Amino acid sequence: MVAMANGDDGMVVVVGLMQAVARAFGWKSLEPLVIDAVSLSRLQFDQVAASYGHGMVIVTADGDALRIAYQGSKVELVPLGGDRFVADPGGSSVSVKVERDPAGSVKSLSALGRTLSRNL
Repeated sequence: MVAMANGDDGMVVVVGLMQAVARAFGWKSLEPLVIDAVSLSRLQFDQVAASYGHGMVIVTADGDALRIAYQGSKVELVPLGGDRFVADPGGSSVSVKVERDPAGSVKSLSALGRTLSRNL
């Protein structure tokens, strides 16, 4: 199967289409990701919510969810526990890890082989 889209949010359409076709044909490799999210306290939300990489990535606490903004897209950042998260669980599902200094303060965010320092 080949699927293409022309737009900033094209992957959302492509992934949904590919998953629908996979269900119709019984293909198991493209099933949606099932995530067991953990609950975070308000303090934990506030520790992660920040600007990283001089504003390249911005994490915000949006009610009872975290959102991550990167290159004009804003998606949910779902907590998995142990400072691990997944961004955009309905689309491309990128693993995100928070790294802390010895005192326990959040110092950086890592995803896709890149580490971005927290801006102070």
